Order: sequence, then C-alpha cells, then structure tokens
Amino acid sequence: MSKKDEIICLGKSFASKDERRDYFRKELRKKLPELKKIEGFPIGDDEDILDLSDPPYYTACPNPWLNDFIDVWEKEKEGIAGRKKDFKVDGPYASDVSEGKNNPIYTAHTYHTKVPHPAIMRYLLYYTQPGDTVLDAFGGTGMTGVAAQICDNPDNETKFKIELEWKQMFGKMPTWGKRKAICGDLSPYASFISHNYNTPTDFDLFEKESKTLLENVIKECSWLYETKHTDGGTGSINYTVWSDVFNCSNCGKEIIFWNAAMDMERKKVIDKFECNHCKSLNCRDSAEKTWITYFDTQQNKTITIAKSEPVLIVYTYKSKRFQKKPDSYDLKLVQIINETPIPKWCPTYELPYGYNTEQPKKSHGVTNIHLFYTKRNLFALSILNNQIEASLLPNKQKFILTGLINRSTQMNRVHVSNFFFGGGGWNAGHLKGTLYIPSLPIETSILEQISNKIASFKKAILLLDKTYTNLQFVGSASETLMKDNSIDYVFTDPPFGAN
Repeated sequence: MSKKDEIICLGKSFASKDERRDYFRKELRKKLPELKKIEGFPIGDDEDILDLSDPPYYTACPNPWLNDFIDVWEKEKEGIAGRKKDFKVDGPYASDVSEGKNNPIYTAHTYHTKVPHPAIMRYLLYYTQPGDTVLDAFGGTGMTGVAAQICDNPDNETKFKIELEWKQMFGKMPTWGKRKAICGDLSPYASFISHNYNTPTDFDLFEKESKTLLENVIKECSWLYETKHTDGGTGSINYTVWSDVFNCSNCGKEIIFWNAAMDMERKKVIDKFECNHCKSLNCRDSAEKTWITYFDTQQNKTITIAKSEPVLIVYTYKSKRFQKKPDSYDLKLVQIINETPIPKWCPTYELPYGYNTEQPKKSHGVTNIHLFYTKRNLFALSILNNQIEASLLPNKQKFILTGLINRSTQMNRVHVSNFFFGGGGWNAGHLKGTLYIPSLPIETSILEQISNKIASFKKAILLLDKTYTNLQFVGSASETLMKDNSIDYVFTDPPFGAN
C-alpha cells in the first residue's frame, strides 16, 4: 500500500474505504449491547443497523466515536488559518434570513422540514470560526452539515450574496472556512439522507453504477409501462391519471369521478356532478365510494378497497408526448399486473393506529403500507430496491430510491390548473402533513423518476465535500454520548412534530 492510497481514520491506517468500514463495523457490533441501553436506540435488527452504517462517520444508532473525533478536531484547530484566539460574539445575529429552495442540493431529495443550507450558513459564519465543532441534534437531513462543508467553498452566487450582506450589516467580510458538524436525529430515514449529503460520493463510480441500475430496471420493468399508439407502435407511459368511482345517491349506479366532475368547457373540477345514468346531482363529499373485493398477492388474502379506474395516460412515442384515454390493451395490462405476484421483497407493514393513519383506512381501505402504491409502481420499486442491493454503492443508490417514493404513491394529486392551462407538470405532489389520497391520484412512472433523480443527485454531488469531515448518528438529542463543554456551537432548528 502506497502512502498516496493510505486512509487514516482515528489514528488507524487502512488500504481502502471498504477495509476501514469493515473494521469499524466489527467494532460497532461489539458495542451494540451497550448502545442498546441508551434511550432512543432505533428499533431494528442488528444486521440492518450495521449494513446501513458507514462507521465511524455514520452510525444508524448512537455513535460511540464522537468524542474521539472531537479530540482530533481540537488538535487540528491550531493549524487552521483565520482562527482568532480572542474570538467572541458580542450580540445575536438579528437579521431576517430568506433563502430559496431551488439549489441542486436542496432539490436532490425531498423532506418535509428541510431548511436550505445557505440560511444555516449565515449562523455558522457569524457564531463560529473555521475548524469549530457544530452540533445539530435535531439534524433532520443534515443541512447543518452541508452548511458547515460549504462555508469552505461556496458557490459564487451564495458567496456574493452573503458577502454583500456582511458588508452592509457588519462592515467586513465573513471568515470563510470549513466547520466540522455532528448531525443527529431520532429518525433513521432522516439520518440516512443526512449521511448521503455529508459523506463523499465517487462521482464516476456513481455515474457508472447508476447507468447500470437504470438499464437493469428498464430491462425488467419496461413492460409495466407500455401502451399502444394509434399506429400500433409501443409507447412508454410517463404517468397515468386514476379516478375514484362513486355510487350514485339516486340510482346506485357507478359514476367515474373524472368523467363526471372534470368540466372541460369551464376548465375546472366541479363540486356537484351529474350522474350519467339518471342525471341526478351528486356531491363528492357526501357520495358513497364504490368498493371492490380482490385478492392481494402481497398479503396472500382477499381485501376490500375503494375502486379506482385509470382515466388518462400521458406517454412518449418516438420522442414525442401524447395523451390518450386508456384502451382495452391498457386495461388488460393493469389486470395482468394486479394478478401477478411481485417477485422481490416489498414492505407490507400494517398501518398503526393514529389520527392521520385512520384517514386512508376509512377513505380508501389502505390498511397496509404497500396499498399506498398502485401495483405497477410497487412492482417497479421492488425491482429497483433489489437491483440496488447488488450495487457497489447501495447506500448512495438507496438515496435515489428514497428520493422518489413520495412521488410514487397514490397520494400525489393532479395539478388541475396545469392540466387545463399548461405549466410545470401535472403532478402537484401530496398534501403535506397528511396521508390523504385524492379522488384523482396521478401515477408517475418509476422509470422516468429514476432518470430524474440520478440526474438531480449528480448535480448535488459536484457541490458537496469530497472528504469525510462530518459525523451523523441516529439517537436522542439528550443522549448523544458527548462530553460536556466539547462543542463550540449548537444549531437548533427545533423539531416540527407538534405541527
């Protein structure tokens, strides 16, 4: 092993990242019995926790190496340019901070309470010096870690904007330079996203593995999204609009909500719609849904759910986009998919009792997690997950999977204004803070989403740090294992659970 290839981590030398990771995973395994005694230890199998972890930098449980890193970082401070021995902050940072959410890092992965990293950078630049240790124990997706990284090398637009503010507010330039961040969260999901934002990604390997991943998923799943063009050729579905089906309050016959409530002349969805059989008026809020009983291949039992029909397909054929009403080929394909067992694992966990979880149970019969997805998208996600397991970069590519699952559920709504008047796509996303399934859900192709997410993450990778400088863990903010008086600055953007 040459000195050039040598990896030094906490005083130990390794020939590769894999060797380092394997060594510390074995050490983490030894420590798990004691770590499990800590309040906030995640519920999960040991092997899953170890597989997800990239120790000692990221542990999907409390991180036992935090103090070791802090000691190393303290020693490194002495050689960092720009540090002042008499550094102090005389008053609070008292300016409003406003930041957009369109930068490539922010858009690479969705999360319901994410703060744009340039907003956090203002506080780090004001309250800390280069080399200081920052703790965010409610770290969510790790934007504090990203901010700490990018204080060293900001993009031109962010740098210009912040320096202009500093001149106007303080009459001087901010002290640029990397800070070290520790990001913790009780949510394994959030910390996993944080890990991907705060640990380096081999761009070339990611690009190569992602290309292979996409090719393999297309090979196995393209048939799920096939449709026929008017000339008999085969197109690829981009998305499908589905519609609730109601029973007429007067005659009891079925009413497809899309057909009855989408007023094409007035270009709006109407609240009271006419039954096409008896012409009586029905209201969506009071009309009774049509329910069907069918055999669920995932649970291996018969279940009852609200009936839904595909009503519109948008597809690509010979590089052009078209839209059509589903024909006999499309309806037969849906039937085949629904009757075909998914060959690979997918989650089927039962929804727990709760205020929000009762809504999808009552409105659509969604009692288990997999029922939030159409069978077609569930099938494709299962294949995607299985392909990722065989990848050389499973954690980085799981970032792609977790980044698209929100857009893959039946909770996503048709953007009615864009449908009628054009605009930035028809998928309006899901209603935030609920598990609401709309009457007109939109099923976006998993194949199209994979391509988009790969491209999005590649843009973010180019802006993120190329070295391991931050730490992440899953655990309680009050049980971090850190020594007292070891942190230079605590950034707290409090949790939003009460919302």
